[in-house]
Amino acid sequence: MIYYLQFAKNVFQSKLAYRMNVFLSILHRIASLFVEVSIWSAIISQTGKISTVMGMIGLKEMVTYAILSTGISIIISSNTILEFENKIRTGQIAMDLIKPMKFKLYLFFENLGNNLFKITFELIPVVIVGILCFGIDIPSKENAFFFFLTLINGMIIYFILTCILGQLSFWLLTVWHLDKLLNDMLKIFSGRFIPLWFFPKIFITISAFLPFRLIYFSPMSIYLEKVSSIEVGNILIQQIGWILILFIIDMILWKKGIKKLVVQGG
Repeated sequence: MIYYLQFAKNVFQSKLAYRMNVFLSILHRIASLFVEVSIWSAIISQTGKISTVMGMIGLKEMVTYAILSTGISIIISSNTILEFENKIRTGQIAMDLIKPMKFKLYLFFENLGNNLFKITFELIPVVIVGILCFGIDIPSKENAFFFFLTLINGMIIYFILTCILGQLSFWLLTVWHLDKLLNDMLKIFSGRFIPLWFFPKIFITISAFLPFRLIYFSPMSIYLEKVSSIEVGNILIQQIGWILILFIIDMILWKKGIKKLVVQGG
């Protein structure tokens, strides 16, 4: 494990070398947060609250939602799909496979280092600015615990999804469009920008059959205490189910991809 932690440390330290990028990233995140909050303020300030399928939603709840959404987007962001594409296209993956390490654990800890860097230099400043400028709702200890638990599960779901799409590089010339497709699907079905409770019931029903809402919307709904204890249990069961399903798909693609690589003389 210490061996893999070194990969995370190396990525973290390499990011520190580009201080201007860090500064610009912080400005970008804070500016995006102000834009989101301003939009919701303009929408809700007319009535004070908005009626949704999950009850009345106030401005402070939407401000909290915007801050949480920005935070989660910082935490889960990764280059796994493009990393797969680059390593498979250049043949570097053949060299990685003969090293004394598990390739996906290597990718996971590289992402971990990148995410720890973003948490330190992007998430924390955004949260501080959000609290000082707007204030946020604080959940109960129980809801806070289940929020972090479902957030971790959501991160795992997202990572496996990126691995699955990245591994399609074994068969496709490029997969950058799949990276864009995943981001677009997240924007629509995850509740990243607009909470699902504002959508028609048919849309909510469709999203229930997809894993994307389990990455953003479900953890944030728990934080905002918009779901019951039974619904929290259902969310955890669904997340575990999706993790198992995606893991199986991931393993099948990996075995077939490696077999194809060997057959072609990689």
